Amino acid sequence: MPMTPIHFAARLAALSVAVACAAATAQTNAPRPAATGKTLSLGGSGTGKLMSRDELRSCLKIQQAVQADDAAINTEREQIEAERAALAREQTEFASQREAALQERSAAADRLRQAAEAHARRIGEWKKRVADFNEANRSGAAADRERRALEKEQTEINAAGTDLEAKRAAFTRESESLVESLNKRAQALNARIGELEDRRNKYNERAVALSDQRQRFARECADRRYLEDDEKAIQRGE
Repeated sequence: MPMTPIHFAARLAALSVAVACAAATAQTNAPRPAATGKTLSLGGSGTGKLMSRDELRSCLKIQQAVQADDAAINTEREQIEAERAALAREQTEFASQREAALQERSAAADRLRQAAEAHARRIGEWKKRVADFNEANRSGAAADRERRALEKEQTEINAAGTDLEAKRAAFTRESESLVESLNKRAQALNARIGELEDRRNKYNERAVALSDQRQRFARECADRRYLEDDEKAIQRGE
């Protein structure tokens, strides 16, 4: 039974997690006075154009979404890295166990081959003795004892041959079972690596989307001023 190819190392090495590079989630600066009323900013310089209430409402939604997504994506990144590390450990453990199992199978095959060769030599030697005995055509008590000894050894050889065939059959079954078990473990690990790759790709997409949202916030909101009264009105649902 052929062994399933294992490509753990290259695939796990490719499971790097992209981290979107962008400014940290904006926080509210301390308020500063203005002629039109008390104004605040959403974390930037506060030198930009004063926002309308609708613009402020939109910017607050963007800020809240960035904050929520930032926390969620950090958790996801930690989970992906933990799973990747766990898979790497399992890969190393499986490779070690697989190598040990295949070495033991090879050693068992060598022992079986040596037993078969010894059995074949014994048969050859017995046949030669039988041929010599027949050719001598002896009779008497000594010849009878030798004949009985040859017959007894034939019985032993036949029993040994039966035992050897049973061991061969058992080795074949165990070998097939081992290969099947190793292949299943390899396939399961490859499947988990594939699932982790999918998670990594989705994470990277979310990271890019979050970076875009941060850039939008920085571009449209961070440096703009807004009236504190507008923020309070929005909080009241107005």
